[in-house]
Amino acid sequence: MTRIEVRDFGPIAEGSVDLKPLTVFIGPNNSGKSYMSLLVYALSRVGAGSETPGQLRENIERAITSGILSEELLDSKANRDAGSRVAQLGDELRRCFGADIRELVRSGENGPEGFSVAVSLEELDLRWEVRPTERELEQVGWDEAIDKFRWLLKERGDNDEQISYLGEVAESFIFLDLWRCHYLPASRTGILLGHRVLASLIVGQASLAWVRPVEIPRLTGTVTDLIQGILLLRPSNETGGLRAVAEFIERKITQGVIDVDMRAEYPEIYFEDETGRYRLNQVSSTVSEMAPLVLYLKYVVEPGERLIIEEPEAHLDAGKQRWLARAIARMVNAGVDVLVTTHSDYLLSQINNLLLASGVDADYTKDYDTNELLAPEQVGAYFFNPEKGATLIEEIEVTREDGISVDWFSRIYETLYDEAIRLRYAGT
Repeated sequence: MTRIEVRDFGPIAEGSVDLKPLTVFIGPNNSGKSYMSLLVYALSRVGAGSETPGQLRENIERAITSGILSEELLDSKANRDAGSRVAQLGDELRRCFGADIRELVRSGENGPEGFSVAVSLEELDLRWEVRPTERELEQVGWDEAIDKFRWLLKERGDNDEQISYLGEVAESFIFLDLWRCHYLPASRTGILLGHRVLASLIVGQASLAWVRPVEIPRLTGTVTDLIQGILLLRPSNETGGLRAVAEFIERKITQGVIDVDMRAEYPEIYFEDETGRYRLNQVSSTVSEMAPLVLYLKYVVEPGERLIIEEPEAHLDAGKQRWLARAIARMVNAGVDVLVTTHSDYLLSQINNLLLASGVDADYTKDYDTNELLAPEQVGAYFFNPEKGATLIEEIEVTREDGISVDWFSRIYETLYDEAIRLRYAGT
């Protein structure tokens, strides 16, 4: 399990999250949920394209078993590239947030000079921190954790160069544990509706670069990644576990098939039901909202990866939010780590029922498939609590009996109820 800690990052004053198979961020608008989600995504991008987590894990276990750093480990190209991780993370932060590093520091009167990010992997108890210095990121260190690895080098002597290299190996291991990740931003519907126009514009501008200087629109990394993901879709006839989840969403929520036609110049996304076939701009907001998720589950996301979804409940009525919560549970049990940001009490209430159902006799849970049940250890929940303009991340206890208990929703309901009582009996 990977833990990410931040201090003075965006609106977040302080907090940490443990990434579970299902991680839920809850809280008011502008409290930092998207900041933390984007940070997870940026960190995962740093590890992408290197040695796979399984290969690196095997190398480290081999080194631990033998008591020395194996030659295979020393010769690994992926690990030799680890020294550039700081620069890679700086670039990814700029790309994903569409902002300069200094703009990511928490602002305010007498605000901090910089922010810090720490990433640790519980089984290795390692930390990696960065902070901005003169607009750049700086690696701070490993605290005392790296000392726990010094015993690996006893047979070779206490060699500083080897110890430094072991730090790079562990750094790679941490990033690769985050590894491959996909992001569906809150603006996904508009992006999907306009992806062909944007692609055409960029391609057209690129051809003019031979004639005169051109300006290409600046887009954040998550927007360009989604557009690229849609443009590079390659439909197949495979029917894996995640395609089954996509089809579950189509049956229960969209009530029709969402797919992509590759015969056009750019991929044409369409919706088809018993009444006919329609382009995405001709369908309801429910269908267009679900389209990116359905297509990603069919053709992009694989078991062992992480999918981040901002406000998955958008444009869904209360009943369809319940089906979506069950679809998310199916993703988790199919092997995908899911991180969601949400404002929906309906979504959370259904997740709570799935937690409760996991401890109840099967005779009472006939309405649920076994691949929809969630155990408390699979779920992590965090409340982003803004206090005087600075957010504190508070972990929410998750239990089978009570699920995810969030007082925030209850306080809002109570305020509305009290206001209704005052107005009803006003002047009596």
